[in-house]
Amino acid sequence: MASINFNNCSFHDNSTPIGHITSSSFQVSHASQKFDEKKSFRADCIDRITVDSPLANVIITASNTHTIDIHFSGEAITSQKPTFNINQNGRELIVTLTINNCLMSRGLTLLVDIPLKTFEALNISSYNGKIEVHPNVSAKKMQLDTYHGTIKCQGDLSELYTSTHHGDTTLHIRANHNVLIEVTSHNGDVTAALENIAISKLSTTTRNGVINNDFHDICSGYIIYGRVTSHNGDITIKYNSLNKS
Repeated sequence: MASINFNNCSFHDNSTPIGHITSSSFQVSHASQKFDEKKSFRADCIDRITVDSPLANVIITASNTHTIDIHFSGEAITSQKPTFNINQNGRELIVTLTINNCLMSRGLTLLVDIPLKTFEALNISSYNGKIEVHPNVSAKKMQLDTYHGTIKCQGDLSELYTSTHHGDTTLHIRANHNVLIEVTSHNGDVTAALENIAISKLSTTTRNGVINNDFHDICSGYIIYGRVTSHNGDITIKYNSLNKS
């Protein structure tokens, strides 16, 4: 089955015909649509958040609020209205955004603003979108996965698991406790700036890249465990004491 990727979207030869491609032209029957939709949910009964957004970028921020506020915006050429849902499963909030028959997209973003508290888990998955976790976002465990996108995480956490196939990963972790990280990148560089770490039990492996690890003894701080792996990218680990930041 043949498939075509175009500007972060894809369609296949067994899908509903939406145009045709020739050697000199690209004709589409879809119209461009702009999206601007907001939803909110009470946060006092939520301690786990899961976001699944295959096409849109996902940005997680934190502010002085008592609700989880979600804003979907951007533009796409598609024949169908996106499916944008939030559902509660016990103490978990599940946010899903899907767009079928999408031919082109521009600036599709799912912005999730959460309260300034420590959640049990934050799970984010995308396919063609980037993932950003801003400072002040706090969760004991974070799982960040994308295929064609970058990952940037600056949140407070105890465990971090990330994976990307085509995209760089950038981490900035200021430790307030011992930290475990598992970072996997196939065709991207990994850069991690780690602060307030006294002991490193972190392994780094790359097949076709360069490793730069500047760890040195620090009198006070916490322990970092885990591993960072890249197939075709460089790995850079930077350590700073909290007093030097």
